[in-house]
Amino acid sequence: MNTNLSKYIFLINKLRTNSDRIFTAYDDDIKSELGLQTKQIGRMLETIESEFEDITQKKLGKKIGYCYKSKKALLKTSLQYQGEISAVIQTIKDYDEDIVQSLEQFTTNSFDIYHTIDQPLAFLKQIENSVVFKTLKNSIIKKQLINIKLQDDKTIDDLLCVKFIYTDYNWFVAVVDGLEHISLHLITHIKKATTSHTKKTISRQKLQNIMQKLQNIQNSSTDMSKSTQTAKIKALPNIASFFDKDAKKYFKTQKFIKKQKDNSVIFTVDYSSDDEILTFIQSWMPNLIVQDPLSLRQENDKRINKYIANQIYEAT
Repeated sequence: MNTNLSKYIFLINKLRTNSDRIFTAYDDDIKSELGLQTKQIGRMLETIESEFEDITQKKLGKKIGYCYKSKKALLKTSLQYQGEISAVIQTIKDYDEDIVQSLEQFTTNSFDIYHTIDQPLAFLKQIENSVVFKTLKNSIIKKQLINIKLQDDKTIDDLLCVKFIYTDYNWFVAVVDGLEHISLHLITHIKKATTSHTKKTISRQKLQNIMQKLQNIQNSSTDMSKSTQTAKIKALPNIASFFDKDAKKYFKTQKFIKKQKDNSVIFTVDYSSDDEILTFIQSWMPNLIVQDPLSLRQENDKRINKYIANQIYEAT
């Protein structure tokens, strides 16, 4: 190799293409390729480590090793603690793909600066050893049909489980029936799940289409068999900051429209069923106001009036 630059490039590529290996300045394959002494290689590795965030230093006894922190390697490490790759994927998906790399930048001194109220993975761990969960999971993996009995003793036969979904602070299983309708069932509301004797398979293309539809789920009340409408909503000034332009979105289809002179915020949400959006709106009552469509506003008023009537009845 003729230039220092080409030697640096060789070392960088060596690290990045062998993410499962830790290299030192004493490695014979590196020494023979570069034609340099151990001290020179050591200084080069040290320089690379200081310039690239994804290359890190490891202690190997008295020697200093260097390795590439690939996402794959980080996930593999996480799996040793989580046990299920689904849990790791869910963690990343719930927050941000860059969380894996960003967490690596923190020391244990920053451990206590974060606190989360909801813990989906802890809840998942509670239910994943149940017989029902294992049967559902087996259906997803093996593409086998199952029969389920709900807590109210209603039975539904010949369902194909396609994915576990966390929404509305609970774990649901997405299932497809014989008519290829997709629905969600709360896992803790499934009393019994057994393998169906019906032998039926679903084509790869249809399964891909189903998986694509699942991307449109906003909460457990999303109706994937219906077309969507657009709701126009006003957030009053005292909660407007939660719905401002740069605030976290509560719905995938949520769009900021404008901030008004009184500091209220107008935004829109696409919805497939009244329940998909009204349950959320009523949780912010009386600070979210439905402006359009009229039918949604009337349904919201109807539910509010029913709530008031129930309150009056309970008080008498």
